[in-house]
Amino acid sequence: MKFRGKSEQQRLEAHQKDLDARRSFMDFETSIELPDGRVFFARTNGQPIFSEDNLFLGYRGTGTDITSQKEAELETKRLEEHLQQAQKMETLGTLAGGIAHDFNNTLTPIIGTVQLMLQKATAGGKEHERLERISRAAFRGANLVKRILSFSRQDAHDRSDIEIGPIVNETVNLISSTAPTTIDIRLRIDPQCANIQGDATQVHQLIMNLCTNALQAMEDGGGVLEVELENFTVDTMFARRSQGLEEGPFQRLRVSDTGCGMDDETKSRIFDPFFTTKSKTDGTGLGLATVHGVITSHKGHIDVYSEPGKGTTFNVYFPAIADHSNIEGDKNLGQMGGDERLMFVDDEMENTVVADEILSGLGYAVTTFTDSEAALEEFKSRPSEFDAVITDQTMPNMTGDVLAAKLREVRSDIPIIMVTGYSAKVSRENAKSAGINEFLMKPLISETLDNAIRTALA
Repeated sequence: MKFRGKSEQQRLEAHQKDLDARRSFMDFETSIELPDGRVFFARTNGQPIFSEDNLFLGYRGTGTDITSQKEAELETKRLEEHLQQAQKMETLGTLAGGIAHDFNNTLTPIIGTVQLMLQKATAGGKEHERLERISRAAFRGANLVKRILSFSRQDAHDRSDIEIGPIVNETVNLISSTAPTTIDIRLRIDPQCANIQGDATQVHQLIMNLCTNALQAMEDGGGVLEVELENFTVDTMFARRSQGLEEGPFQRLRVSDTGCGMDDETKSRIFDPFFTTKSKTDGTGLGLATVHGVITSHKGHIDVYSEPGKGTTFNVYFPAIADHSNIEGDKNLGQMGGDERLMFVDDEMENTVVADEILSGLGYAVTTFTDSEAALEEFKSRPSEFDAVITDQTMPNMTGDVLAAKLREVRSDIPIIMVTGYSAKVSRENAKSAGINEFLMKPLISETLDNAIRTALA
């Protein structure tokens, strides 16, 4: 038997002083790790007994088994830590949503204007090259916003029925081609694994982030990276301990390394955005934050086990599905442009100017508004003269979803396309359920916008 932990040792030393002074003791608590790995907790009261020649003979007193009580206290503490982490991520998510909305609104006219200029610039020329650089930088900004929304669980990615095994296999093969020879990579995929409802790109990114972190943890001394995928059933006890999971079939992805490991302080912060133990040139600190957001948006769960010098294991749980029918994705009708009459509503003047030029260039007749109430009045006065309405969501006086409802009161069959830089109120799913034909995230790209129009009008 051995006593556990530094605090335990300190209490034993204090207890020894009581013995030396021949004082009685009360409510002395300790934990003992038994040979079979179980931990026994006890609370004792007693009086030390000595012989006439001052030899310590033992104790006279009582001992109480408090193992169940201590396990309950430890479980409560763990749940409190999970709750604190969830509240922290929720707060950060709210901040991220506001940043995403403003940044996407800023990027929309930049990307739109550059696209218009690229159409007129001579391919291969200096001006074309400069515009391409601006375009690449703007899209990098747009991708950064997507990553921020991913970690904050507020992304609007499509979900479909996907087979996760091939994604794991492909990602690990890609990792293996660049991994140091000092690292042994072991892969095991259960061939009977069920499908999940998810976004393949996000799942690939999640696996890549976890594997990359594992490799970096072993880059100095080498080691073993193990990646496993298997069916897993969440029972009542596991669901209760894992906050938010429902009972049923899951896919468990395990990524384990034998690297440097983490202490408790580092482990408590690994999912914080921009927290990193790497140098400034080696990472942004968004990797595990993005992982957390992807898992939460997929209604999954992640557990982390790590000790300094003993490596790290991530267990990721995705809800499994039995039905393998694919969800219908975006339709690509192949047609560019049209001659329909469109109403475009956005409170940002720069966005309406660029949208007008893009859509007019595609052949559409466009009427733009920066005031949603004025747009509604115009629609009421001549509802039959518009073939479709494109509206922003976040606007003063009247938001896009309210405008859409009022437009439908005037004309129930009007196709409506919702656009947003970010909205906590409206998502792709509830927009569809409210009768919105298409839902787009800013920044707008001419092909994506045109495809949404053609789909809504089909």
